[in-house]
Amino acid sequence: MGYLEPRQRLRDVTLELYRAALQPEPLENWSRSIANLLDTQIAGLTVLAPSGLAVESGSVGSNLEAWKDYLEKYQYINPLRSFWQTAPPGEVFRIDGTLIDDKFRNTEFYSRYREHLDLGGGVCMLLGIRTAKVLVHASQPRKPQLGPIEQELLAYLRDDLLLCFEIAGTLMLATNTAANIIRSLDQKGIGVALLTEDGRIEHANGSMNEMLHAGSVLRMDQGKLAPGSEIRLPELSGMVNRTKKSGVSGRLFYGDTSTERCGSIIAYPAPMAFDWEGSHESKVVLLVTDSSRPKGLLADRLRKTYGLTQAETGVAGMLLDGKTSRHMATELRLQINSVRAHLKAIYAKTGTHSQVELLKLLQIEKENT
Repeated sequence: MGYLEPRQRLRDVTLELYRAALQPEPLENWSRSIANLLDTQIAGLTVLAPSGLAVESGSVGSNLEAWKDYLEKYQYINPLRSFWQTAPPGEVFRIDGTLIDDKFRNTEFYSRYREHLDLGGGVCMLLGIRTAKVLVHASQPRKPQLGPIEQELLAYLRDDLLLCFEIAGTLMLATNTAANIIRSLDQKGIGVALLTEDGRIEHANGSMNEMLHAGSVLRMDQGKLAPGSEIRLPELSGMVNRTKKSGVSGRLFYGDTSTERCGSIIAYPAPMAFDWEGSHESKVVLLVTDSSRPKGLLADRLRKTYGLTQAETGVAGMLLDGKTSRHMATELRLQINSVRAHLKAIYAKTGTHSQVELLKLLQIEKENT
């Protein structure tokens, strides 16, 4: 084997490792890359707790049922546990007589897992990641045994594998952060959708689904996003396309403060945290605000918390908008005494005694909503 061939293999596998780090559950893909690099039938990565117990694994050439069996029955009697706890990270070890002696060969563990241990001369290496260790192992080479070059290639992968674990861990954290952000936006009545390259909705939060169902601001037309029935947004598709092509965000405003419904639609290039699938499409995250939605959410909160009727929540909302009793009577087409009766009922249900107290309470509930 010449020098250029293993170096090229190492470069190719390193690229595979980085790509796999951007995918969910990368351990299996990393195992396949290591098996290809070292030309072995079996390769795997096992995440070990500080105690030496396995908590997660990905492998190629191994039996999944055997792994489950190992977790349930055999890892507690694994004679190598003490070695995993003390072995220096990054050093490549041959799985041979230095680890597996005659006493080891007489154990139940060895009889169950001998094909993974020393048939054909396997190698292993430990990596230190955050609060755990990762066992990288390969066995059953397709050639007679793993030579010095293969062991050297595995050692060269050490820093790349550590970086890949860092990438995968950071992405997992970013995904959790993104989920929390989306949940927070949902609570505020802001719609969030992930659009695929052809304009279809891949994911949408609850607020966006409610907006699409109502069809006032946005709706679905033949599987794609389109302006709703109450607003004009001829620039919507153009803005989304520009964001996909240029990677620059865009914003559209609709309505105005004098209308019942106004808001904005913002398009962002989809960050990796929103798109764990890892495809190379130009996806877009859409954020949609609707001025009528916070009022609707507040009304729901007032109904559930204080037992207000629909008419009473309407009066409370108008009071929050600064409307007087006379203005409310005119807009609702009620007698002013009816408005005052609604206000009196609201005072009783909310435990307030004046418009000033009620307004303070409504402001607090609005902020909480």
